[in-house]
Amino acid sequence: MNLRIFNIYGITEQSCWSFIHEFQNEDVQSHYKMSSIPIGLPVPGTEYCVRQGQLYLGGKRRCYINGEKSAGWYATGDNVTEDDGKLFISGRINVDQVKINGKIICRHLVKNAIKQHFNTESHLKFGHNKRLILFLFTNADIPEIRIRKELSCILPPHYRFDRIILYPDRMPITEHHKLNDNVLQSNILPLPVNESNLNNCIREFLVVRGYKMKEGENQILTNLGLDSLDILHLTNFLLDTMPNISECTKFDDLFHTLVHSPVGNMWDSFSRTLSSKRHDDTNYTCLNSDCISVVSRANLSLCVDSSPTIFKAANLQMCYCIGSHAGILYCGTLPQSTEVWRLQLPDRIESSPCFSIDLIYVGCYDGKIYMIRSESGELVHSVQTGDQVKCTPVANSDGEVFCGSHDGKLYKIKQYRRKTTSDSNVVSKYYDYESVLICVKPIVASPLIFEKFYSSVLSFRDHFNSKPIRL
Repeated sequence: MNLRIFNIYGITEQSCWSFIHEFQNEDVQSHYKMSSIPIGLPVPGTEYCVRQGQLYLGGKRRCYINGEKSAGWYATGDNVTEDDGKLFISGRINVDQVKINGKIICRHLVKNAIKQHFNTESHLKFGHNKRLILFLFTNADIPEIRIRKELSCILPPHYRFDRIILYPDRMPITEHHKLNDNVLQSNILPLPVNESNLNNCIREFLVVRGYKMKEGENQILTNLGLDSLDILHLTNFLLDTMPNISECTKFDDLFHTLVHSPVGNMWDSFSRTLSSKRHDDTNYTCLNSDCISVVSRANLSLCVDSSPTIFKAANLQMCYCIGSHAGILYCGTLPQSTEVWRLQLPDRIESSPCFSIDLIYVGCYDGKIYMIRSESGELVHSVQTGDQVKCTPVANSDGEVFCGSHDGKLYKIKQYRRKTTSDSNVVSKYYDYESVLICVKPIVASPLIFEKFYSSVLSFRDHFNSKPIRL
């Protein structure tokens, strides 16, 4: 079998790929034994240098980090060696940080903030699945909600701790005077699945998130103010703290139980779910390569963050539309995999397309929301916002489309028809839009639309405003 294996190296700040290396037999026989990983030669457009053993990347390609465009040389944090013009990674320089969802979390920043505001030592542990577990070594009884509130004022907003543990003793150290990680690990052992732990975890989650529940009160979570996103976070929190729960029930069953059951009856509802699964003869199997097949393939030049949107064209043909970092918006048929059209936009596309009536709506890094005819790919209109658009547009049943921008505004676009003159039978399409300032931070998440009494209520969250907005 003619199998070729490539190692492609890159970082987000350099728009993904920077080096490429094809593995040969000698790589396995030599460098693997020396624990160094070959990344090969730079791809076109990549500039690099090595300073004190660390790899720095430059070049014209840039991504946006924390809302700002990266500039200059970027320290990768990787130790490298060079041999015959090729680079080899020998390890990481900085174990003090971790990258989560493209944003860097630094231990020393947290440690300094806690030392300054609480006058105590701390340790941030990077747990399973990059969970952030914060230990405070203190005998003081500091409410967790106070700790979270004060840290949210002095740390960047992406510093969100999954657990905060007050350790009523001095920092445990080994005989070599280093932090004893095994002792800390014993404080975060998985909890067994039982009624007491389930109820305690739910109440801990509610307290930390600031939801108040009176003693003896037995309400469903949505009546306490939680939305579906909160309950999704709660589901993941339970799976993290009680991992064995995944052996007892499926994710969607657990989520359904948390949405519909009163807090006081949660265990009873959960037990019924377990009982029904024990008597279910259905064989649940994971997807594998035998049941997954490629139905369409297209070259979009650069990486793809956009999700495909599937829609039915005017000729009743099923189609899909997707965008790429190269600014290409592509439309193909399903399942025949035939290209219908492709459109080149001026800048990168991360927004997923939205289909409404007969148009495709998509956001672009050039700050515009584009409207493209779905059957031909003809560009018919665009709305200029004040900044780049990563948000995915959404449409209501009236054909109105809503989309957020990095300028902090929410845009509503309306398509309507009217006759060109009073005595003419020619009907033309017109487009109008209005915007409302939501916050001073960029809007990335797509809005949710709840339709009631022929009006649209949009709800989404940012750091300043969590109230529904009626347009």
